[in-house]
Amino acid sequence: MVYGYIRNAIGQKYKQQVQILEEHGCEKLYKNGDFNELLKKLREGDKLVISNYSTLDYNVSGYIKLIANFHRNNIALEVLNEGFNSDHQDGKNIYNFCNSIVQVENAIRSETAKKNIETYDIRGVKNGRKRVDLKKIERAFELYEKNVRMDTIVELTGVSKSTFYKYKKEAEADK
Repeated sequence: MVYGYIRNAIGQKYKQQVQILEEHGCEKLYKNGDFNELLKKLREGDKLVISNYSTLDYNVSGYIKLIANFHRNNIALEVLNEGFNSDHQDGKNIYNFCNSIVQVENAIRSETAKKNIETYDIRGVKNGRKRVDLKKIERAFELYEKNVRMDTIVELTGVSKSTFYKYKKEAEADK
């Protein structure tokens, strides 16, 4: 399916944009505020037609991630004012380039996280969530046995509902 997306803020009049996108084969049009809904609809083999790059995202990082996502999911993109079409070889090259940038960014993030963990270990700093005080857990179990409501147990003990049920499941498994 061929989709079109219109962002009113790009300077063209709405009716002109509709006409241009329809001329380029758009079967369904989305406009301001519907972009996330459109992204959920896009499937492998679909095509998105827009008038210019700023219609997708206002920052390069977001744009590159979106392009890489389209590439991974085999979704075509055509940018009318820029002459970009991912169905052509130049478009495929740009898709590949954007995907490479995202992979490099992810690798850098991962490496940085590993270095930070190593630094914490060297300094003796505990990383991650603090353990829940077992006395609070025991108190939560006591209240639970007395049929106290869960929201009251959370409020009185400071033990979250999910943490309580995690410990409850572990206790039942140990029996």
